Amino acid sequence: MINAGIATEAEILKWDDLIERSLNGTIFHRLRFLAYHKDRFYRNERHLVFRKGTVPVALMSLLVDPVSLVAKSPYGGSYGGVVFLVRPDFGLSEGVAHALVAWLNQQQVIELTITQPVNICSDVSQDIFIFCLMKQGFAVVNRDITSYVDMQRDSDVFNIIGGRARNMYRKAERSGLSIKNNCGLDDFWPVLLRGFAKHGTLPTHGYDDLHYLMKSFPDFITFHVAEYNGLVVAGLCEFVINDKLNSSFYFAQDADYQNLQGLTFLVVDSLQRAHGKFKFYDFGTSTVNMEAREGVFKFKESFGAEGGFRESLRWSAH
Repeated sequence: MINAGIATEAEILKWDDLIERSLNGTIFHRLRFLAYHKDRFYRNERHLVFRKGTVPVALMSLLVDPVSLVAKSPYGGSYGGVVFLVRPDFGLSEGVAHALVAWLNQQQVIELTITQPVNICSDVSQDIFIFCLMKQGFAVVNRDITSYVDMQRDSDVFNIIGGRARNMYRKAERSGLSIKNNCGLDDFWPVLLRGFAKHGTLPTHGYDDLHYLMKSFPDFITFHVAEYNGLVVAGLCEFVINDKLNSSFYFAQDADYQNLQGLTFLVVDSLQRAHGKFKFYDFGTSTVNMEAREGVFKFKESFGAEGGFRESLRWSAH
């Protein structure tokens, strides 16, 4: 029988190591990552350990609002849900799903929404577990498309990307652009702000947030820029999700120099650096609340991207 309970102090100390060794854990499940929020969620976050006897078999972080008793996972990250430490066959999946709902009822939580990591983050399919969640009363409430490149398709990145991207890359080469890899945040930040200002929005992470994350995860969160005559005209921020998946978390381009194709130059460079190290390269979602962004699809598919579902499920107390 599997039971769910709050992590002990000893388990909290081991949490990030367990996430690293898990089958589907991501950088967003690490407590060191969530710590960039400082004490914003401190009183309301819960870290659950699913145990078979005394042996941990799965982990989950969630946020429970003390007034509404509505919970969510993820909070402060792109992915949440259950992280498996052992292969989630039907018996284990059913046991974890049952234990989760039992814990929610015990805590008088009235609603939980979770977004599991997409299957490309995982060593195994999570579909059986999703099925078991639905048996326990969860229902899919959102399905967005994550666009990703299968880096195993060919030994040469130029055979993976499309002809349009190849042509734009060659144009960028001829334009005299240069790339600065693993640059500082101060090189990247101004072009990121200019790119977001065009849409009248701000990045999800502020300067201090990204500075903390870069310092905390120097091998996982990096910045890269394209320069023209010493001026930064495009930028790319990579988040290594786990050992299977790298990602471009932020794209940025100065609209005044868009014709130089600096962003294409950076994306192809990023794919080349990731090739042979990761199974997949994630461009993030190309839909918002199940509404397609056609231009975003077209841009990502020009680099050979295909799509997979990123599902959110919701449970409500009866």
